[in-house]
Amino acid sequence: MLRENTVTLSGHKGAVVGVGGDRSGELLYTASFDGTVKLWDTRSYTCSSTLQGHEGEVNGADLSWCGRYLASWGTDAAALLWDIRKVDQPLHTVVDGAWDSCGRRLVTGSVDRTAQIIDIKSLTTSLALCGHGGEVSKVSFNPAGTRVITAGEDCRLRIWDAENGNCIQSLLGHDREIFSMAVSYSGDVIVTGSRDNTCVLWKRISGN
Repeated sequence: MLRENTVTLSGHKGAVVGVGGDRSGELLYTASFDGTVKLWDTRSYTCSSTLQGHEGEVNGADLSWCGRYLASWGTDAAALLWDIRKVDQPLHTVVDGAWDSCGRRLVTGSVDRTAQIIDIKSLTTSLALCGHGGEVSKVSFNPAGTRVITAGEDCRLRIWDAENGNCIQSLLGHDREIFSMAVSYSGDVIVTGSRDNTCVLWKRISGN
């Protein structure tokens, strides 16, 4: 049975909009509209670090499967990648980011019209995905980790081979920039939302 109000963690100066923890249960992270992400030690219930790098509100954060790297994103149109053992500066600044299911790779989208697949162990770019005609604002792996899906300012949805970086499909279904994207658990359905006030469901994408 749960006990009411066991512990209260105080320290943020704005609404807390994202929470999560590592697999050990010893680390908790919180993301806030105050522009920071805080790391908490659940053994002492104290704040161990405050991650500061965003220029606006933080909308969310996510920890890699290995528990070492944390990605945060906010209203400043940036996603930051942090090594939580060295939290002075973020490792990488992008528009959007997403982990693969194993937490070994991070795909990022950028204003430079590219997406990059970053190998977390070496912290190097293993593949640069080039082909979009504008900012790459949404990125994702498929559940199997074999494909990368990107979308953005050029109104196109692109499917890439995550091993060699080849573009498998380029799909046009919106009249304006794509702002949101979700991939089904099975990987065979993709939903995109756009500034044109519509959502498009893409089914049976070849290669997924």
